[in-house]
Amino acid sequence: MATDKEKDKVEPMARPAPWAGATPRRGEGGDPAPSTRATGLLLALSLGVVYALTSAGRLVSFDGGVMYDTAARIVDHHTLALLPHHHGMPGVGGGFYSKYGIAQSLAEIPLYVVGKGLEHPLGHGVAMATTLLTNSVVTALAVLLFFLLACELGAGRRGAVLSALLLGLASPYWPYAKTDFSEPLSALALTGAVLFLARARARPGTASYLLAGLFVALGILTKLTILFALPALGLYALYVARYAGPKGRALPRFAAWGGMVGVGLAAAAAYNVARYGRLTDTGYRSTDDLPFHAPLLHGLQGLLVSSGKGLLWYCPLVFLALALWPLLLRRRRAEGLLALGVILPTLVVFGTYPVWWGGHCWGPRYLLPLLPLLLLPLAFARAAPAPSAIARRAAVALVALSIAVQALGVAVDGERFLQTGFLDAREQQALWVARDTPLLGQGWLLAYDAARVVDPRVAAGMIVSYPWRHPTGASLRQRLAIDGRDYWWWQALGRYGLSPLAGLAIAALALLLLGIALARARGRLVARARSGSEAAARAPSR
Repeated sequence: MATDKEKDKVEPMARPAPWAGATPRRGEGGDPAPSTRATGLLLALSLGVVYALTSAGRLVSFDGGVMYDTAARIVDHHTLALLPHHHGMPGVGGGFYSKYGIAQSLAEIPLYVVGKGLEHPLGHGVAMATTLLTNSVVTALAVLLFFLLACELGAGRRGAVLSALLLGLASPYWPYAKTDFSEPLSALALTGAVLFLARARARPGTASYLLAGLFVALGILTKLTILFALPALGLYALYVARYAGPKGRALPRFAAWGGMVGVGLAAAAAYNVARYGRLTDTGYRSTDDLPFHAPLLHGLQGLLVSSGKGLLWYCPLVFLALALWPLLLRRRRAEGLLALGVILPTLVVFGTYPVWWGGHCWGPRYLLPLLPLLLLPLAFARAAPAPSAIARRAAVALVALSIAVQALGVAVDGERFLQTGFLDAREQQALWVARDTPLLGQGWLLAYDAARVVDPRVAAGMIVSYPWRHPTGASLRQRLAIDGRDYWWWQALGRYGLSPLAGLAIAALALLLLGIALARARGRLVARARSGSEAAARAPSR
């Protein structure tokens, strides 16, 4: 058996920089253990099913509608051009084109094709409902990458699983999994870029640099805002290439990463030419779509602490993560500095957006891709000094509160409250006035949905006294928004005449079967890990 000193001689980080922090040991070849991969896949599968069951199955935003239409036009007509009434921007050949990144539309194409094939036997609308499960898959994969990143940084499997579950269920990841926005795909791209650069540090090799650059390219084609993270990513890639691995290979490895980033930039430029005829014309032409056109402090206040959009309101888990940041910086200083180098500039830039709140959506939409890095310290919570009883209770309370907030955004569609009357001038009121926050509005709508299932007469009385009604009473538009159904399966069962109680019973049965299946899968993983440990213990040492 090799001694610790002998192992240190072959450690990839042969020349660590003084700011590098500790580098965790990896198994032979640097690959995660099979049980770790299996755990990650089981985690992603579980969350994917939960996300799919809570999906709206319909368009919930203007942005999503344009990206969906682009996917449909590519498949059905082999063109990027939209119909004039589909809110595209005028471009090449007098056509109208989406100003949004192409990656979200491309990601939707596989499920769109499946949905088109199912429309004949199942009826109209199946293609859209199927396509809009894309973000359920994307968000589950984003959580998987976060889990692998936590393992890569030495958090341990239990810490990685716990933090991944918190990211997936106690942060806005869950509400956004049921939307049609591109932020979940941006989050996946940024997490993947950091993961494979961290892997390149522990296991130097060109493949990790190529994959890290590929994820940056995916982020560029999803939303150009990943460019705000490019300086920090580039510095970290250069640092890893310089200090990890044999001498003389730094430049080729950094070039592999930079080359893939260049491919992403070139593809984005080509997409601009195909739509608008110019390399730099992205379609974002209004000052409302561009940064540095609004007061920074006002935007930061809104993004972080406003009652209508503040991150600290919509993800109280951030308080717990902030308390653990010193621990992350002690254990993984380079990666902690990388995360801060991504978070802080991006936050500052978004603070200068005229429409920093991101329109009708749940919480601070633009900050969603930053959540994996912001919550990364949670993966190391088990390594923190034993907290006091009061601190433990406070941590449990923050986790419970954060899950409850996400439940409001999932049980009731995040658009629904705003569509009941908070438009134009009143939208600003919903951002800053505590009594008009969507958190309260969604809570009222959840209570109304429960009353509608139990006793429709009580629900009818609630509409009459709707707290946010117009002075003349609840309008027809408000009533339609209030009565909306938020899940694709609820809408589908309603078309067959099933009562809400029957729909809930079917959903409860499906969740029970899912729980049984997951418990059995976990049992198999535990048994496999135990048998592997016993076999290793019986094997003769070399």
